[in-house]
Amino acid sequence: MNNNRKLARLISSVLLVLVFSALGLVLQTSIAEAKGTPTLSSKSVTIAFGGKQTIKLRKGKGKWSIEGDDIIRITKQTKTQITVTPVKKGTASITCRTGGKTLQCKVKVLNNKIGNAGEDLGYALVIGKPLSVEYTIPKDVSLESTEYDKTMAKVTVRKDPDKKTGITSIKLTIKPLKPGRFTLTLNYLDGSEPQTIKVPYAFINGFRGKEKISRTSANYRKWRKKTISTMVSADMSTWEIIDAIGKLISTGKYSSNGGVTGIQLWYGGNGTCISGAKMMKDFMDDLGVPCTVHFAGKDSPAKDIYGYKIYYAVQHKNVRVRLGGKRYELNPQPEATWPIGTVKR
Repeated sequence: MNNNRKLARLISSVLLVLVFSALGLVLQTSIAEAKGTPTLSSKSVTIAFGGKQTIKLRKGKGKWSIEGDDIIRITKQTKTQITVTPVKKGTASITCRTGGKTLQCKVKVLNNKIGNAGEDLGYALVIGKPLSVEYTIPKDVSLESTEYDKTMAKVTVRKDPDKKTGITSIKLTIKPLKPGRFTLTLNYLDGSEPQTIKVPYAFINGFRGKEKISRTSANYRKWRKKTISTMVSADMSTWEIIDAIGKLISTGKYSSNGGVTGIQLWYGGNGTCISGAKMMKDFMDDLGVPCTVHFAGKDSPAKDIYGYKIYYAVQHKNVRVRLGGKRYELNPQPEATWPIGTVKR
């Protein structure tokens, strides 16, 4: 009887060893297959006009094709990656066939124009934050009317004439309502001569503040995506979007105690030239615009559009973008007067 029990225990032990050995083999095989499973670097990308996106195949080699060759075109491809550039606004897809698998990446081209790259496109106002400007005009000048798109902003004008001096104080308040380009036209009389001034603005989404949304990479990406989509909906060119993003970053508060990454700048609303540059890089990656960040003071100076030398480390032009065959040095820094950069031809 004892011998039978010993034999039963021995058989049970052997069976358990075999079962666990088999399970271990299955687990090892599954892990090995998972590690070797081919995937694409992105399942969806966006490209602003003038930009490009590169999709990489992780694990293995494949054959690429695109659907929507009227929307994007292939500029470079190997068995492990493909680079596409936009043809016109719309949606397309990239397909990679590898090892019996078919992988796809959706592509959205945002707009059809680069715009006047390098041009300062006007003043930037943050949605929901009114701008008040007060100035005086002499007695022989009178502001007659203002013209603007009332769906974009609410504009109020208050005149306060001084009967003794003949000088009139004008208080102009502009409250942006939605993102996009906005032009305020001022019609006035200089003596008996009618005159017109057109003042351009960019209305942009400001920092949301940290009290409503948790600081996660997913929420940071959602905020960038929403910011870009509102500008695209306003039919802004790629450069207009870049210009507005730079001005958006400059609405943050400069603080050496702030974050040193883009997500920290977004979450706290304050940071330094480092966090501003990194946020700009995050946005440029979203747009597919070639961009690098550099902080090396040893770099040789560039010349700005007026011919003056600009030293990167001193003037904080620490972001380089390439657009329309030219390179621009940008200063996306909280509390900066957004300098659009220098052109190096």
